[in-house]
Amino acid sequence: MSEINDQCSDTSSDLNWPIDHPMERQSQQHDRVIFENVPDQYVKGEDVTAFFSIVSDIKVNPNEDQIGLLRVGSTNIKECLAYAPVQFNPSTTSGSTGHGIAIFPSSSLPVTDDEFYQFCYIINKTKNLGSSIPFQLNCALDDIDLLSNLPVGKTNPDGLIALADHDNDELVVIHTKRMLTEEKLRQENRQLLDRNRRLESQKDECEEKLELLEIKTKEHMDKINNDMQVRNNIFFTQRGKKI
Repeated sequence: MSEINDQCSDTSSDLNWPIDHPMERQSQQHDRVIFENVPDQYVKGEDVTAFFSIVSDIKVNPNEDQIGLLRVGSTNIKECLAYAPVQFNPSTTSGSTGHGIAIFPSSSLPVTDDEFYQFCYIINKTKNLGSSIPFQLNCALDDIDLLSNLPVGKTNPDGLIALADHDNDELVVIHTKRMLTEEKLRQENRQLLDRNRRLESQKDECEEKLELLEIKTKEHMDKINNDMQVRNNIFFTQRGKKI
């Protein structure tokens, strides 16, 4: 259990120790807390629940331990954007593993939808026992791709992530974290390309309307100038006759 996240914590290895807290690096072990059922995206306006498992030989304090929410790329657990107290469920705790949850109220979450975040299990307010795979917050329900939002059922020592299939209860799809990240990036790239095409189309329409408006404006100004020229000619002609 202690080596479960050896190969699947590449995105969080820099988060295990705060850069301004010089702890004994040589005593750092692999993640001892495994976060489970972490989707790629969480719906905007809903509370977020972090599910985790922890090995029993780790000393935890339910009254003080917390789950922190970090922006991916952070190097210090003091940079957590939100915290939630841990809650252990005795009925789901076996001899070697304990299971728990932490609930983040929607009001405590960041409001941006263009960042990636991670959960981390914090003890003594200074040490991180494990981090989750990256995810996004504040996503519109219509924008969530169910195929990319399947809950993570299990992470094994080889860094493989088992995903349940909604259409087939007996089917389990195995991915690596890298595969999931690459697929997510491809989907985001497709979304950006689609958005760019829509914006280009709107830009072309606006340019056509602007060009048409400029033509009509020029025609109108030419007509006004011609009318003024005709009136001036008539005026000077009549004035010349009087003289």
